[in-house]
Amino acid sequence: MEAVEFPKPVEYDREMQAVLLESIPASLDLRTQNPTIYRAWMDLLAEANSSIEIAAFYFTLRDSDLNVQDPSSQQGKAVFEALRALPARGVKLSIAVNSPPLSVNDTDELALHGADVRYVDMTRLTGGVVHTKLWVVDGKHIYLGSANMDWRSLTQVKELAAVIYNCSCLARDLHRIFAMYRLLGEDGASLPASWPGDLAAESSLGRPLKLQLNGTNAELYISSSPQPCAPRDALRTSPPS
Repeated sequence: MEAVEFPKPVEYDREMQAVLLESIPASLDLRTQNPTIYRAWMDLLAEANSSIEIAAFYFTLRDSDLNVQDPSSQQGKAVFEALRALPARGVKLSIAVNSPPLSVNDTDELALHGADVRYVDMTRLTGGVVHTKLWVVDGKHIYLGSANMDWRSLTQVKELAAVIYNCSCLARDLHRIFAMYRLLGEDGASLPASWPGDLAAESSLGRPLKLQLNGTNAELYISSSPQPCAPRDALRTSPPS
């Protein structure tokens, strides 16, 4: 297995902040005060300075994948264009996506422009799929949510997500999950009898991270499943002795 690289700890340049995000179908007259997932994605893409890591079920950000022309695909296309421009800006774009993919049009083009794309055949390994939707940006900002990397998830489907800014400790744990997917995407990869110690989570149910979030004391941890894909420490139910 390749060596796992971890983002260096960073100093917080502002308060750790969590923001709830939504996508509301364009056909619904439903007012919400929460920012949209599209807006959060575009902000993260604009602010990225060094790296973006994305784990996804599939990529279909353009309506051309479906051989249609739909005005509601404009947001997805804007996200795709911003992703494609990252390597030229000096921002490393790394992707882990389920295999076999529903479509390779987006990921192939992103790879042609410098993205590092890894396909993960989770069906062969566990009988399931990579259904995660996560971003880790600059080793300090994270996104988790229900929205696929699909233009319809931005304008046609009700989705819920959250972005947390300036939380490098939580970002490191999310990066570990991403790194696990990348390892499983290597040629001939198999589930190890035990995961490398550097993939063990800093946080768990019994050992949550204690921090200030939106100015309030909070306890947080990241969990993953299924169990064979969860390094042991992430499954602890009580603090280690």
